[in-house]
Amino acid sequence: PDGVYESKETLPHTITEWIGSAACVSVQDGLGISDTTSIYGFQAFFISYTLPVTAVRGEEFAVVVSIFSYVDDALPITISLDPSDGFMVTSDLADTQVCIQPKTSNSQSIKLQATKLGSLNITVRAETSSSSAVCGSSPVYDSIAKDAITRSIEVEAEGFPNEEVNSLLFCPQDEENQKFSQSYNLNTPDNAVPDSARAIIDITGNVMGPAMQNLNNLVSLPTGCGEQNMVKFTPNYLVLNYLTDIGELTDSIKTNAIKNLNTGYQQELSYRHYDGSFSAFGEVDKEGSMFLTAFVLRSFQQAKKYIFIDESVLTDAQKWITSKQQTDGCFPDVGQIIDSGIQGGLEGNTNNGAITAYVLASLFISKYSNLTVIGNGMACLRKNPASTPYETFLYAYAGALSGNNAPTQMIVDNIKPQANMTDGVEYYPIPGGSKSVEIETAAYAVLTNLKLGNSKSEILPLVRYLTSNLNPSGGFQSTQDTCVGLDALSKFAKLVYNDPVSLSVTVSGGLQENVNISEYNKLVVQRNEVTKIPSVLNIEATGKGCGLLQ
Repeated sequence: PDGVYESKETLPHTITEWIGSAACVSVQDGLGISDTTSIYGFQAFFISYTLPVTAVRGEEFAVVVSIFSYVDDALPITISLDPSDGFMVTSDLADTQVCIQPKTSNSQSIKLQATKLGSLNITVRAETSSSSAVCGSSPVYDSIAKDAITRSIEVEAEGFPNEEVNSLLFCPQDEENQKFSQSYNLNTPDNAVPDSARAIIDITGNVMGPAMQNLNNLVSLPTGCGEQNMVKFTPNYLVLNYLTDIGELTDSIKTNAIKNLNTGYQQELSYRHYDGSFSAFGEVDKEGSMFLTAFVLRSFQQAKKYIFIDESVLTDAQKWITSKQQTDGCFPDVGQIIDSGIQGGLEGNTNNGAITAYVLASLFISKYSNLTVIGNGMACLRKNPASTPYETFLYAYAGALSGNNAPTQMIVDNIKPQANMTDGVEYYPIPGGSKSVEIETAAYAVLTNLKLGNSKSEILPLVRYLTSNLNPSGGFQSTQDTCVGLDALSKFAKLVYNDPVSLSVTVSGGLQENVNISEYNKLVVQRNEVTKIPSVLNIEATGKGCGLLQ
């Protein structure tokens, strides 16, 4: 009624001019708007400081504190740090006194030593000093002013990080008493840095869970030479295939993956030879690579449902490959491979049938239909029998893709006695071979059985082996086993996606946790941190379906 309005507000902690005006409404006089006015949010000074994002325990690091004055007199300032059991002050003085000249700034470095692992809060305080001696005879600001700021730094353990992963696919209904039980001894190595041990347990209802949890590692931008580019290209369309098949593809993942595929496609074309082949560095290389060209052919064919792929790129690659076919029907392993690891089990393989089976698989995937070329290639496989489980399943995969199911099934049945079967896990040891080749072998075995239409119960032991070798990022040990392994897991996961899942998992020992997996959360990775190390972790599960523990 008296035309006065008061409001008490707290200004933000910044030195800022705030401009405003008032408006009023009257029945008699209508609308009225005042002139603008302003108010200054003011501090005599404010502080800021910088510190590293991370530090190693025992390492000395500097906190650089900057003080900015906004007054016309000198400021005698005392800088101090709140005490903490996470660090020691190694500077000569824990409290530092400085004089800030009018409307200037000053920076001081305080050295600390981290003593405790984890996230460490560092609080720096500054206030006007009761003594002006530090400023000598200069006129000093005579009011009390203070400021403080807190930031955190992550303190890491000294030494070198070492990670060990145990993965297990469990299906309680397959157990004799319909109950899954497993124990793990979480012991730290003798040379482990004190207090640095950490353990987590991830549980999900989907074999692709770890991969989906780490999409940033899989859906990545292709870079590098012609070989490296394709290694990063492939997971993008595998993720798109899987998420599309199960109806879980989001717009953000789709946009990102398609952008990566387009970039990878254009980049790979720069490594294409005039004759349609591909190599690590394109025309700089003497000739195209049989392996890389076959790898590109199968990958581009599968990616073209998401991006534009020039048909001439595919047909020219097919023409170049088939032009190299020898009179015995085999395809020679011509061209140089820079990163031999990209070849997986083909690295150093002297059996002409192995590279021929890989090439035939690429031709089948790319829908090549010249029966003469295909027939001669299959004849090469018969003339050069497989001598290892890796070669056997590479041959079998090519046979399954060709539609020759009966003879391919016979190959699968005949090699079964060579399988190592332990606790429902099936794999094929490779004499003198690496773990990555054994993983690639199991992946081809899964792909072959899936193509033949064999039952899930026959394939599951192989999938258990693959999942037992998953790394924390959802991939495997090397490049080729990751490409083939993810292909196998995604196709199997699609097959079993609609199977009902209702699991109850109890974890005890280093922690006490009950985890429920249902249709609604089976794609979610439920993570829990083990609070006590060393300890014995006990896992029990009941219910329907399968889960993955890592």
